[in-house]
Amino acid sequence: NISPSYVIPISASHGDFVAKKTDNLKWYVGPSILEALDSFKTKESAKEKPLRFPVQDVYKSEKRIIVGRVESGTLRQGDQIKVLPSGETTTIKSVEEYLREATEAEAGKSTGIVTQDKVFVDRGDIITHAEDLPVVTEKIKAHLFWMDKTPLKKSERIRLRCATQEVMCAIETIERVIDSSTLETISENADEIKNREVADVLIRTEKKVVIEDFNRIQELGRFVLERENTCAGGIITGISNSSE
Repeated sequence: NISPSYVIPISASHGDFVAKKTDNLKWYVGPSILEALDSFKTKESAKEKPLRFPVQDVYKSEKRIIVGRVESGTLRQGDQIKVLPSGETTTIKSVEEYLREATEAEAGKSTGIVTQDKVFVDRGDIITHAEDLPVVTEKIKAHLFWMDKTPLKKSERIRLRCATQEVMCAIETIERVIDSSTLETISENADEIKNREVADVLIRTEKKVVIEDFNRIQELGRFVLERENTCAGGIITGISNSSE
């Protein structure tokens, strides 16, 4: 159910209608590719969404500095925050940047924070504000694209990475397998996913992870699966809250 916003004729060799309009293709009266891209507006910018700050590392010297990249929202000195999946709460004592004073950091910014209380924080934890929380769960519904020549068997133990989180998991159910070229359903309730096949799956993780629906906050809604190397990419399509 996707329809194009524009259909644009181009000539790559002369740059016709790539970056700008030219005298060639005079029959075409629409925008160039860059003009078309500039016309698209997102419904909500990342900094307007709830705070999601995946912890990259914790540096301990004179201060204990929690570092990472703000994936959405804005964090500020004095904010009350929650550390997930543990659920512990504390306050941001300071925002730390190298050779620069700062009191806040918004989406897209790599930064560090010092907390008022020394709650336990480790790589893979997700820092949020106390309201509008993500889901903490051990079950994930996902749309998965398998890229390895060796099929993925149901119940195979495999590594999942989402933001800075890393956890072992297994595919509990392969609900539907789809041919990625034709988009036709190959099988339902399958036992494996083969190379270049797409599947709707239910994943069970060995410990709790912090996730979002991909359509809400993409940075916590996409993941990869790894054996020795990356062998699949996926997006989260459904979530089951088991944080309580």
